Amino acid sequence: MAAGSLSKCTACLKLRSRSRRHVRRRLPLSPRRSPVRLNIHVIDDDEKSLRAIRSSLKGQGQHWQVHFHADEADYLNRRKVDAPSCLILELKLAGVDGLDFQQRLRSAGEAPTIIFLTAQGSIPTVVQAMKQGAVEFLTKPVRPTELRAAVQQAEKIESMRWKQREEIRMRRQQLASLTRREREVFALVVAGYMNKVTAALLEINEGTVKIHRRHLMRKFSTTRLTELVRIAAMLGIKRSDESTDDDTRQENPGKAG
Repeated sequence: MAAGSLSKCTACLKLRSRSRRHVRRRLPLSPRRSPVRLNIHVIDDDEKSLRAIRSSLKGQGQHWQVHFHADEADYLNRRKVDAPSCLILELKLAGVDGLDFQQRLRSAGEAPTIIFLTAQGSIPTVVQAMKQGAVEFLTKPVRPTELRAAVQQAEKIESMRWKQREEIRMRRQQLASLTRREREVFALVVAGYMNKVTAALLEINEGTVKIHRRHLMRKFSTTRLTELVRIAAMLGIKRSDESTDDDTRQENPGKAG
C-alpha cells in the first residue's frame, strides 16, 4: 500500500475514533436512583438514654439518618414524611403517654414503624403496643445489638411500605390517564365479565371492548389480566353500578319455574 494511502486510512480511523468518543459523551446518561434514606426519629427526654441510643446507632446503616426530639411537639414539627421513617419512642414522657401518641398517629394515618424503648413496661402494655403496630418493645438499658436489630427490622418494613406507596402513586397516575370509557371497561373486565358481556352492558361493539382492553394493558404496562385485577384491588376499583349476574342472564334466559 502506498504511503499516501496509508496516511489517509490512519487519518480516517482517527476521525472515526474521535467521532465515536464525541457521540458517547453526548449520549444522555440514565438517571441513577439513590437509595432511599431511613429517617430514625428518637423521642426521649432522658439524656443518658439519648447518649446510649446515639452510641448504638452511630456509624450503623449506610442510609440511616438519626433525628433526636425532646418531646412529641418537636417530633411533629420536624419529622420527615417524604421518606421511610422509624420512631424510637419512650413509653412515658412528661405529660405524654406513648401508647396514646401511637394511637393518635395511627388514627391520623401518619404512623411510622414504632419501636418502644422504656424502663416502665408491663406485659399488658407490651401486648397493646404490639397490637397497635409496634415492631418491637425494648426495655432499658438496651443492648446496642438489640436496638440495631430492631431498627433493621423496621427498615425492612418501611422499605416495603414505601415501595407500596410509590406503586399506588404510580398506579393512580396511570388510572388518571384513562378515558371515561376505558374506566368503565376496566371495572367490568376486572370483575370477570367476558368481552361479549362487557360490550352488551356498555352497549358498544365487542371489537371496541377489545381495543379498550389493549389500551388498558398498555397504560398499566402489563400484558396479564391477573395484574389488572391486582391493580384494581389496590386502587379500590369497583363497578359504578350495583348490577349482578342478572345482567348476564339476559343473554341466555332460562325457563321460568
